[in-house]
Amino acid sequence: MWSELSGKQKGGLVGLAVVAALVAGYWLGRGDQPVKKTIEREPIENRGRSKESETLQVEMVLVDVKGAVVEPGVYEFEKGARVQDAIERAGGFDLSADVESVNLAEILRDGDEVDVKYQKNTPLDAVFPIGINTAPLEIIEQLPGIGPGLATEIVRWRSEVAPFETAADLERVPGIGPETVRQILPYIKFD
Repeated sequence: MWSELSGKQKGGLVGLAVVAALVAGYWLGRGDQPVKKTIEREPIENRGRSKESETLQVEMVLVDVKGAVVEPGVYEFEKGARVQDAIERAGGFDLSADVESVNLAEILRDGDEVDVKYQKNTPLDAVFPIGINTAPLEIIEQLPGIGPGLATEIVRWRSEVAPFETAADLERVPGIGPETVRQILPYIKFD
């Protein structure tokens, strides 16, 4: 039968046989390929536990941020946070901050105190008016007519006796009279 076929017919049959062999090889070869499947396995120590009961525990640290920041206070951070994070959480530096007094890259530890120093010789209008019930000693000392001694008395009075609500309350502090109160009123607020 092969001898009775023309050259064209023989070529067509050979071509068809090649195509059939390729198709058969492809389909047979596919069956031998392993099926790829991703299987997630639990670590041995977690097997048998319910997924709902597991929570990711992040270690936290408490840090006291004070001094020349907008909102001093105690803040909570994830372990590994930096001083820069603490300053940002406290509202940033205030206008009187000595920004060179802190290392912004320092890692915070539980119980740390970030105390941003005030610039020396800060112009009064950059700092004032101050909250007389919250301002630190260093700033109160800069008020007109107030030095280290009276500033200490103001801080002692507000913490041991009562916060200041009016100008008359300030006059009750030993060593402060009406003239001193008149001098400092433009530079303070009752917060």
